[in-house]
Amino acid sequence: MITTTTIVEKKDVLSSSSNSNSPSASSHQRQHQPPHERRGVILGVMGGMVAFGIGLLWPFLQPALRKSAPFIPTTPFHITKVAELVKGNGCKRFADLGSGDGRIVINVAKHAEVEMAVGVEMNPWLVLYSRIAAFKGGVGSHTKFKNEDVWKTDCREFDSIVVFGVSEMMDGLYSKLNRELLPGSLIMSCQFPFKGASAWKTFEKGNLKLWVYRIGRETKAEAEL
Repeated sequence: MITTTTIVEKKDVLSSSSNSNSPSASSHQRQHQPPHERRGVILGVMGGMVAFGIGLLWPFLQPALRKSAPFIPTTPFHITKVAELVKGNGCKRFADLGSGDGRIVINVAKHAEVEMAVGVEMNPWLVLYSRIAAFKGGVGSHTKFKNEDVWKTDCREFDSIVVFGVSEMMDGLYSKLNRELLPGSLIMSCQFPFKGASAWKTFEKGNLKLWVYRIGRETKAEAEL
C-alpha cells in the first residue's frame, strides 16, 4: 500500500527535476537561435549606431547644404581685436553671428565692459558648449547664446556685430545689417569683406584680416597693421 507521504515525495522529486532542467532547455534554445534572427539583431544595432552618428554630426554638416559658414575655430588675433574695438568704441550690446564655440562672445563679456554679449549659432552642440564655457568663465550672467538662424535674427537691439562668413553670404548679410542697425553701429567681418562697401578700418596680421565698418559712416579703407 502506497502512503500519502510517499506520493507527495515523488511529486516533489519530479518538480525539482523539472526545475533543474529548465535553464538547460532555455540555454539550448538560445544556442539554436535561427541565423536570420541573429542577423536581424546585429543589423538593428548597427542601424541604431549609424543613426546616432548622423544625428550627432548633422549640425556640423548642415552649413555645407545652405548659405551658411561652417564652424572654424576663431584665431586669437580676431578674439583680441574684436574686444578691443568694442570697448574702444563704447559699444554696449554686442552680437556674434555664427558664434561657434563662443570664444569671441566670452572674451568681449570679460574685457569690453558691455551690458550684454550675445552669440547666435545654429549648431545646438556648440551652443551648449558655449553656455558651459561662459558659466565656467564667470560671465554666464553677461552672455546669451541662441540656437538660431542668423538670417532670422533681429539685429536692431545691437550696436556692434561680428561675423565670420563665407563670400557667398556677404552681400545678403550686409544688406540685412545695413537695414536693421542704427547709424554709427559697428560691424566687424573676419577674413571676408563686404563687397561694394568701404571699410572704416582694416586690421591685418600675417594672412589674418579684420574688416571694420560703421553704419552711415563709410569712408575709404584705413589700414592698420
